[in-house]
Amino acid sequence: MGEPERYDRIETLVLDQLGHRPLAVLPGALWPRVGDVIELGNPQRDAVVIGVRLQLPQQDGERVATVVVLVQDGEPGELIDREPTVESVLEAGAAPFEPPAPRLALPVERPAVTDGAALPSATRQSDELGGPPDPPAPGP
Repeated sequence: MGEPERYDRIETLVLDQLGHRPLAVLPGALWPRVGDVIELGNPQRDAVVIGVRLQLPQQDGERVATVVVLVQDGEPGELIDREPTVESVLEAGAAPFEPPAPRLALPVERPAVTDGAALPSATRQSDELGGPPDPPAPGP
């Protein structure tokens, strides 16, 4: 093995799965997840990502690394609903969202007031905010 391959630039190619025709070429590397939706224009439609791979061609001349995004292209005017219904989310196997229980702050001792001035408090700010306690002090 010698030197690693070096490439002059990288681009992203959005490719139709069925017709193997390029739908878009973008500068730089984009790596969408399988199942992500790409909005295409002219005509406006949606495409669903069905695969992603990196191509490192061995050719002379300008060396271009290409992220190939394989999509299932939609029909003109075919748009995928961006706001799934609760039923569709549950059918997909997702658990219903339950917000986490609020963390309750423990009562904080207030410093004694003498001559109208408060004495310095040993209470930590995180105690007041309900944060975790201090770690124990190291032993002798």
